[in-house]
Amino acid sequence: MKVISDQDLIVYLSSPEDLSGKRAVVMRQVLSKTKVAFMLLGLLALGSILGIVVGVCTGRADIALAVAATGFACVTILQSMVAWLVT
Repeated sequence: MKVISDQDLIVYLSSPEDLSGKRAVVMRQVLSKTKVAFMLLGLLALGSILGIVVGVCTGRADIALAVAATGFACVTILQSMVAWLVT
């Protein structure tokens, strides 16, 4: 196992020429808007369907509404996390 020294670490690059003769790990954050939109819509549908199933199985509308609201809250949290990562 090779230990990385401080001289091997590159924090900021102004141009690709800074990498000449050095090794680097390049990481890039990629968020596909289409995938995120389908994921959010899928989670919304899943929360609604789960609320309906719970309501039918238990016969109680208040529990069904609570389950659906929990799903919507999870979607809201996920949406805010995506917005935070993008900015």
